[in-house]
Amino acid sequence: MRVKTLIFCAALLALPPAAQAQTLMPEEIQEIALQKVPGNVMGTGEAVHNGVVVTEYQIEQQNGQIMEIAVDTASGKIIELKVVQMAPGESLPNPQITKDKAQKIAAGHINSTVNGLRPVEILESEYTIVNERLAYIVGIKRGVKIFEVVVDANTAAVISSREDI
Repeated sequence: MRVKTLIFCAALLALPPAAQAQTLMPEEIQEIALQKVPGNVMGTGEAVHNGVVVTEYQIEQQNGQIMEIAVDTASGKIIELKVVQMAPGESLPNPQITKDKAQKIAAGHINSTVNGLRPVEILESEYTIVNERLAYIVGIKRGVKIFEVVVDANTAAVISSREDI
């Protein structure tokens, strides 16, 4: 157990200063995720969502649906919940806006909020459910930075954006 603690502490030191403010143990964070989305944890990772350090879990539910949940490592608050893969036989309703329009909105958002001279490049787009809303998740590259912008598929509003680290 001491080796695991040392490895965890070393990993925390490698994270940005905001990440080192962690108050919850990894087991507590995973329990929060599994309470919200019961199932089998398929993978984990760490990310920063709008300056908040989160632990992300991919969880396969009993019906075969795969969810991704992001939990704030300091407070335990659920930051994001999205469908990665629908259950077999299920599908999403048709969106109100097209994928192209969502990409233009996401690119415009990055252009207006992130300083830089380089043009934005659309990497990928995915239509899914994020925080119980139909949405497009648009991956964008600007220079060496990569961003994820979530656009509501019905209202065309930007729901959230984050820089991948």
